Amino acid sequence: MSFCIFVMESNKGSKDAEEITAASRMKDTKDLEPPSFMTQKFFQAEQSNYPSTPSRVHASSKDFHFFYGTLMDAQTLAKVLKLDSLPRLVPAKISGYHCKLWGEYPDLVSGEPDEPVHGMAYEVQPPGESELLQAYEADRYLRIGCIVEFEDGSEAIGNTFKWCGDKTELREGKFNLKDWKKDKLEQDIDSARYHWSHDQ
Repeated sequence: MSFCIFVMESNKGSKDAEEITAASRMKDTKDLEPPSFMTQKFFQAEQSNYPSTPSRVHASSKDFHFFYGTLMDAQTLAKVLKLDSLPRLVPAKISGYHCKLWGEYPDLVSGEPDEPVHGMAYEVQPPGESELLQAYEADRYLRIGCIVEFEDGSEAIGNTFKWCGDKTELREGKFNLKDWKKDKLEQDIDSARYHWSHDQ
């Protein structure tokens, strides 16, 4: 009888230890920050039957940048990058983000996991273009990694610029590239008229 009691107590102690360990693991998990959308995508790829980098993802040697504001305009991008010809921009989107407005300009902030932001992707060419983009965006924006999704279903690991300034300066609203280009053209015409009249 004493032997049976000893076995039961031993099993009970082992079970208690397992429960304590499990509870500790659950607590540690709760303390962790939730994984980013990009991390979740990589984890899903590893758990699938595909290799760790799915075949639909473009070669990692290409440096894609995703634009969602004024740099979607090829003429503006060419001016920023000091190009002699218009750059090739490709329609694309990223997920997990949301756009707000800072004045008339759009700014990227965190959004729902499946929330899309549509824009244009550009393959940055070395040397120097990446640095020119960083200088143009200034210190209110942080370059972050993202997964660029193209219209043909393929994806590429790339970069974009996310707002890192004061969020109270932002407001809800939508950026319209056509309206911005129209306003810019009118401003350029007014500026040209002003300089022409003062040069006479």
